[in-house]
Amino acid sequence: MALSVVLLMLLEKILTDPLESLVYMERYVNEGSPSGYSFKHTSSLITSSRTGNATFELPYFEVDRNTAFVFGNGSVPESIFCSGSGQFRFFVHPDMVNIFADEYHSKCISPSSVAGTIKVSPLANDRTVISVDECVPYFIKLHYDKILGRINKSLSMEKSIAGPETSLELEGLLSDKQLPEEFAFFPEPLALVVLPPSGPQEGAGVILRNIKPLPEKVSGPLIPFFSLFSQDIGHTEDPLLLVQLLSNYENPTVALMERIVMPILRCYTYLTFKRGLVQESHSQNLLLGLEEGSFHPKYIVHRDLMGIYRDVPIRNELGLSTQFASHPYRCNYPNDENYYRVHSYYYDSKLGDYVFKKIVDVAVQHFGANANQLTGDIADAFWEYSGGQCWDHFQPRDKWYDRGDQLLIGRREFIEHHNPQFRHWKTKPRNVYLNASQGATVLSRDKA
Repeated sequence: MALSVVLLMLLEKILTDPLESLVYMERYVNEGSPSGYSFKHTSSLITSSRTGNATFELPYFEVDRNTAFVFGNGSVPESIFCSGSGQFRFFVHPDMVNIFADEYHSKCISPSSVAGTIKVSPLANDRTVISVDECVPYFIKLHYDKILGRINKSLSMEKSIAGPETSLELEGLLSDKQLPEEFAFFPEPLALVVLPPSGPQEGAGVILRNIKPLPEKVSGPLIPFFSLFSQDIGHTEDPLLLVQLLSNYENPTVALMERIVMPILRCYTYLTFKRGLVQESHSQNLLLGLEEGSFHPKYIVHRDLMGIYRDVPIRNELGLSTQFASHPYRCNYPNDENYYRVHSYYYDSKLGDYVFKKIVDVAVQHFGANANQLTGDIADAFWEYSGGQCWDHFQPRDKWYDRGDQLLIGRREFIEHHNPQFRHWKTKPRNVYLNASQGATVLSRDKA
C-alpha cells in the first residue's frame, strides 16, 4: 500500500481506492469522541494520526520464547512474529521504548536493542497502526502505557487475549452460519504478550488484526462510522459522507433505517441476547461496508473485539460457556454493582449517543426528518429485534448512564441520566411492525 494524499473525500474516491481512503478517513475525517478528549491526549507528533507523517518506522525487538505468551488461532504467517533466530518479534510503539527500558526494566527492549523496523501508518486512536509495504498488511494494536484520549491504552495479558478469544467464537458462529447476514468483523488471529523480565508484571501485548473482514464476501469499501458525520478537515466544503450516501435514495430517511439502523440493531440484539456478547458499538468500533462497486450500504463491520463484554447471566441462561481465558476482564456478573449500568452504558451511551444521535441529527438537518419520529422508530426496531428482551435488560428502565467528561483512569464513575431516547421505558409497545419498504419505517406503534 503506497500512501499518498487523498484529494477529495467523496464517495467516488472511496470506491476507486478503498484502502487508502480508509486510512485517510481514520486520520482526517474524524471529529473525535463526544467526550472531547480525542485530540487533547495524543501520541508524539510524528506518530499521531492527526499531526504525524504519512508513515513512521515501528521498531521491533527480539524476545525469548520463554518470556512470551502467544494466544490465537494459528493462522498468522510465522514471518510476522518470528525472527530468523527463532525468537519472537515484538513490536513496540516508539513512545514506549524508554518505558520498557526505564520503568519495566526490560532485559531485551531498550533504545539500543532495536532488531529492526517496519513502516506503518497510524489510525484513529494512535496506538493502532496499519503495516505499509508488507506482503500481507495487518492492523497492529500496540501496548501504550499512557493516556490516549481519556484512557490508558496499556495491553495487559487479560486485555491482549480478550479480542482474539472473542474472535475465535465469532469465527465459529460464522462457520455454523449463525450470524446475521449483515454482520461482519475484523478477525484478531493472534496476541503476543511479553512477561517479566521482558515486560511488566501484568504483561504487555501486541494484537494482530486482519485487514480483510469476515465473511469473505465482504469485499466493498469500508467507512468508519465517525467519518459518516464528520467533516473532512482538508475539504470542509465536501458534503458529509452520510449525506452523500443517503442522497442516492428517493426517501433518505427510510434508507437510513433500512440500510443502516436496522442492520446495526439486528447485529446488536443477536450478539447480546443470543450470545451474551454485549458490544461496544460506538462510532470508532463500527464501520459501514458498501456493496462492491456501489454506494449501497450492506454490512456492519465490527472491530476492536477486546471491548465486547461477556454477559455471564445471559450466557448461563443460553447454556453457553462462561469460562474465559481472559477472565475477569470484560466479564459482567449479576452481583457486580454496575451490572445493569454496563448494559445502559453500551447501548444508551456508546451506541445511542455516539452513533444514533449523530445520524438522527444529520437526517433532521439535511433531509427534514422528524427527530421524534425517527427516535421512536429506532426504539421500536430495538424492541422488535430483541423480541422484547430489552425491557428487562435495563434496570431501572427510566435511567441511562454514561461516563460524562471524566478521564477514565482509576475508579470510573457512571453518570446517571433520566429518560433514555432510543428504547422504550415507560410502557411496553404492542403491535410494532417494521416495514420500511412500504414507505413508513413503522406502521403501528400501539402501547399496551
